[in-house]
Amino acid sequence: MKFKFVISDFDGTLGVSPGIINDVTVKAIKEYQQKGGKFVICTGRMYDSAIRICQRHNLGGDLVCYQGATIYDIDKNEVLFSGGLTPEESIEIVNDLVKNDRTVLIDIDSKLYFNKVNFYTTGYCTRSDIKGECREDLVKLIKEKNGVTQKIMCMNEEKNLRKLLKELKDKYQGKYEVNMSGDYLLEVINPACDKGHAVKFLAKRYGIDLKDTMAIGDSLNDKGLLTSGAYGVCVGDGFPELKEVADEVTVPFKENPVEYLLRKYCL
Repeated sequence: MKFKFVISDFDGTLGVSPGIINDVTVKAIKEYQQKGGKFVICTGRMYDSAIRICQRHNLGGDLVCYQGATIYDIDKNEVLFSGGLTPEESIEIVNDLVKNDRTVLIDIDSKLYFNKVNFYTTGYCTRSDIKGECREDLVKLIKEKNGVTQKIMCMNEEKNLRKLLKELKDKYQGKYEVNMSGDYLLEVINPACDKGHAVKFLAKRYGIDLKDTMAIGDSLNDKGLLTSGAYGVCVGDGFPELKEVADEVTVPFKENPVEYLLRKYCL
């Protein structure tokens, strides 16, 4: 077994909406776990969506949600790590995103809210298999909740989000991590608790060196995952920018990349 710990993004890497993993991949994961390997799903999805994926396929262990903002031991129903954006940070980001009548979504106190109901938000809820609540004034909501925001998102056409991505990166200068998950979804998170942090946190928890860890992803929001010090693998039809930082580019999603990699290196 070359890698004792394997951590994988979900959408476009491990499975598809609303939360389906191919049977051959599930079989390979369970064979890997039976051999003593640690397998973890690391997703931007909120817990209510991600836990149903694990339950549907009878997968236990640890689970990373909200791009790394929260890490769970699902067998013990225990939160191992929790982080995110403060109310003040969240308000700054939301005020930047809502300009030009944009669609904005936030995960706050483990619940999804959005500023308008349209095909973007209804599609997001359908794909994630969750229900959200429309609150037109998200700043007012943040002030009312006065809690931690796990993730803030903006949905629009890809060309518009690519432009916004550059604008926000130039403005924030690393204060917040801005990336894209798919062609129509931009995300802003606390850089101190991204997917890269999750890899390091769990490797330490398991007592496994990062050189014995493999991280797999497909989108821009997986960059921290692949550059964490683990062996980073990009799915064959993943974002070109992710392929540039990956240690390996593997088969496309339709060829079950996680199953392929587990059998190549671990089974």
